[in-house]
Amino acid sequence: MNHSPIASNTLNPLVCGSLARLMAATSVAPVELLKTRLQAIPTDANNTKMLTNLVRDLLLEVKQRGLGTLFTGLQITLWRDVPFSGIYWLCYESFKTRYKKLLQNIAPELLQFADWKVFTSSFLSGSTAGLIAALLTHPFDVGKTRMQITGDHIQKPGEPYKKKPSMFSYLYKIGKNEGMGALYSGLGPRALKIAPSCAIMISSYEITKHFFLNL
Repeated sequence: MNHSPIASNTLNPLVCGSLARLMAATSVAPVELLKTRLQAIPTDANNTKMLTNLVRDLLLEVKQRGLGTLFTGLQITLWRDVPFSGIYWLCYESFKTRYKKLLQNIAPELLQFADWKVFTSSFLSGSTAGLIAALLTHPFDVGKTRMQITGDHIQKPGEPYKKKPSMFSYLYKIGKNEGMGALYSGLGPRALKIAPSCAIMISSYEITKHFFLNL
């Protein structure tokens, strides 16, 4: 049963999906930072205390510069992931209803089986919602990748403070200098990854939920 204080069926999945992603990304940000730094270190068979040294250095940074150090790079991740999650759940809930009606018209014999009805509608809705969310948020993915490569979002130790570029100004600069097509570079491979992964994830969730509800 839906106990959300948001009465609108449109805003409900949008807001809830965005908030869920915001909390999830923020919660794992310190672990993500540690993972990124660990992957950036060349493999050395003699360095058996690599993780221990990284944790020690990170704790030293926290002591010197505050807890915000643990969330380095979180802002640019949120710019991509929060809108993606909100758009995805908004589209998913909308398309799920539409696909159920469409399947009822073109393949009513299929929908005699409740499991197939749940699986088919959720699989199609998940892939469609994933594609739309990927298309609308891809410029943020490009901006996130560029910022991480150049390090423009990181305040380097000993460097005089300077205001970091906002995501929108950063994307505007890319579009102005390289053309709008640059904001959608790599969209094809990303869509090929996101569409099936979203479809498999949500259909697995829905069919498993349906299975346990009927036990």
